[in-house]
Amino acid sequence: MKSLVNISRVMWAHREAVTVSFPMTLDGKRWRIMGHRVNVIEITMPLVILLTDDSTPENCHIDIRAAETFTAAANRLYHANEEFCTVLRPDWALPAVRWEKF
Repeated sequence: MKSLVNISRVMWAHREAVTVSFPMTLDGKRWRIMGHRVNVIEITMPLVILLTDDSTPENCHIDIRAAETFTAAANRLYHANEEFCTVLRPDWALPAVRWEKF
């Protein structure tokens, strides 16, 4: 069974923290991932969307694919050093979190 990231921790990074880091396990190895809140993202950077299209600021619904998509992006970060961003919704004017190796 594949180990997926806890999306509630990623959501917390969007709402409460300017910088956050937490451990991940990929390929049986533990390492740390760090996220920084950013207001501008590079268009070419992979994007992980955390909430469904029907979410509102008052009623958020985590996308059921978010954990798998985040974990896949973290795997690419680990193996290919490909940084990525997460957003709550791409059409909301809120900061993104840019993820990198720590």
